[in-house]
Amino acid sequence: MKRWFLILALTSFLSWGLGLLWFANSIQKDVLPPEQPTDAIIVLTGGAERVATGLSLLSRGLAQRLFISGVHEQVKIKDLLSQIPLNEREKINPATIDLGYAAANTTQNAQETAQWVRKNHIQTLRLVTANYHMRRSLLEFSQRLPEVQIIPHPISPKNFHDKMWWQWPGTFDLMIREYHKLLGALGQYCLRQLTLKGISALS
Repeated sequence: MKRWFLILALTSFLSWGLGLLWFANSIQKDVLPPEQPTDAIIVLTGGAERVATGLSLLSRGLAQRLFISGVHEQVKIKDLLSQIPLNEREKINPATIDLGYAAANTTQNAQETAQWVRKNHIQTLRLVTANYHMRRSLLEFSQRLPEVQIIPHPISPKNFHDKMWWQWPGTFDLMIREYHKLLGALGQYCLRQLTLKGISALS
């Protein structure tokens, strides 16, 4: 019995480790295609680089509207615009920016954004978030917006070391936490699919 338990534990740990390596190596580093216009730009808060990137893209005319999801209730558009240079700020009409205050996690980001997308009849969007957060974000967004074309726009935060990441304690911890969150999101996705199939079979 102990032998089988040991084999099971070792197999589980090996599977977990291989999955972590796959996740780390699959993190998207490049933006493709970087200059393709979309109806909207979506920014998920969680880092200053994300908001600044979204605003910069809007100033370059790569979308008609910008939606920032997960904003603190006291933050206003003028506060966010102060994060980019004046020459970019002058090219932006503040009326083209909407802020979402309801989301506190990635699932809620997707739910909040989906409501805004349908309200504004968006067909294509560019999703801006951290590169390590992109895979889970796409999983959540694609479920709620299957009819919308989503272009990932990953950014690499300054304090995130994607090379030799295991040698950096902060990045190592972040990588494991994000990997576990992805596993949780995949588990919920599979459960929803099984539930839908079960309901479909009963009907």
